Amino acid sequence: MPAIVEKISNLGQIAVIQFRIQNGENTIEWEASSAEVKRLRMEPGGQMHVELDGKQIHIMPFRPINDPRRFVDH
Repeated sequence: MPAIVEKISNLGQIAVIQFRIQNGENTIEWEASSAEVKRLRMEPGGQMHVELDGKQIHIMPFRPINDPRRFVDH
């Protein structure tokens, strides 16, 4: 799926990346190593291609609002 990098939150060795799927209202958040973000040259506004493997998806519970890994809309 074509996607645009909306936000990147760097948390030391880990980063949280928010993608907006093009031609849609949906976003996807991905936690990756900061090294991976650098290797892929990700930056806000950058265009990427997101591919999901249904066998590798792991659903996590919703995080509390004070979790620093969550993006906060202002």
